[in-house]
Amino acid sequence: MSEVFTFGETMALMNASTPGPLAHVVSLDLGIGGAESNVAIALRRLGTSVAWRAEWARTNLGDMVLRELTAEGLELHGVRDTTGPTGLMIREHRTVDASRVFWRETWQRWGRRRPWLNWAGGAPSRTSTVGTTTSRLSPCA
Repeated sequence: MSEVFTFGETMALMNASTPGPLAHVVSLDLGIGGAESNVAIALRRLGTSVAWRAEWARTNLGDMVLRELTAEGLELHGVRDTTGPTGLMIREHRTVDASRVFWRETWQRWGRRRPWLNWAGGAPSRTSTVGTTTSRLSPCA
């Protein structure tokens, strides 16, 4: 059993490589991002075992999300969705000190089908994160 269980949407992140309006940026760096996965990765790097439950698109960006989360050592559970895209964030650095983020989440997929939320055998962990809220689960949750 993992010490922490989290779920949410991890998105592909396109990060402007230089400051300035997005229309004038020459290149973008590709990575991943999302509040819950950022927390899960940070906890894993600190030595905590983390289970991550999600739904991933069958796209090249969805494959990248899976690859990166696996490389971070998260215990992955979920389903591959053939009907929707991978969420996308684009980070623009207006100046050296100010940035702006545009995103296209795909939470509508989550509303259609939730069998991936069902865990056999009760609570998967002692701590659960949902959205950006962390709550303690009781042993009988």
